[in-house]
Amino acid sequence: MTEGEEQVNQQYQVQHQFEKQQFIIELSAEQALLQYSFDAAEKHVHFYHTYVPVSARGKGVANQLVTAGINWAREHNYRISNSCSYVQLFLNKK
Repeated sequence: MTEGEEQVNQQYQVQHQFEKQQFIIELSAEQALLQYSFDAAEKHVHFYHTYVPVSARGKGVANQLVTAGINWAREHNYRISNSCSYVQLFLNKK
């Protein structure tokens, strides 16, 4: 296994900041995030933005953020929509 492969398989701690409507991963001096809007009355979550700092791209960070977000929404039986192309890749895999 190469050094690059080890980095891709690294598990990051995903934090859900419900009050800010985002999932984050704290990296050394930066933060990766998945942002969403939530409508409690409609039980609807809309994922609209994923950001990973350049230094952390290609290491599975966005994958872990989006997986955590979608898992949370599904566990609560929320209706899911998105306007983020990266999130769409995961929703297409159903």
